[in-house]
Amino acid sequence: MTKISKIQTLWSYAIADCATGGCIRLRQRPDVAAMLNNLAQIYGFEGRYEDAEKLYARAIDIRERSLGPAHPDVAGCLLNYAVVLRKNHHKKEAVQMEARARESRAMRDRDEPGGSLVDWHELQKR
Repeated sequence: MTKISKIQTLWSYAIADCATGGCIRLRQRPDVAAMLNNLAQIYGFEGRYEDAEKLYARAIDIRERSLGPAHPDVAGCLLNYAVVLRKNHHKKEAVQMEARARESRAMRDRDEPGGSLVDWHELQKR
């Protein structure tokens, strides 16, 4: 078993454990969203775009609810999702995710001028 497949297996178990746990608050934690985002990235690298899309959607939902829509982790996850959508030939949806990421950044910039972690020039190159 490769190192990546071991990580993938562990994250899958952790996510499944959180998803089936009785505590709703546990399922809505930002660290669960981080696991979902990371596993979605692996799925994207493997070409498992449909699986990655589902995980990104869950991660975004958790992050928006737990961290707020202006948090940089939300924008980053939206951009990751947009990349997978483009690779899976869902350009219209990818454009929508990129617009949401820009709006997330704009909200953050209004709240904290000069505090963005998203490189928008890199996004335009994709």
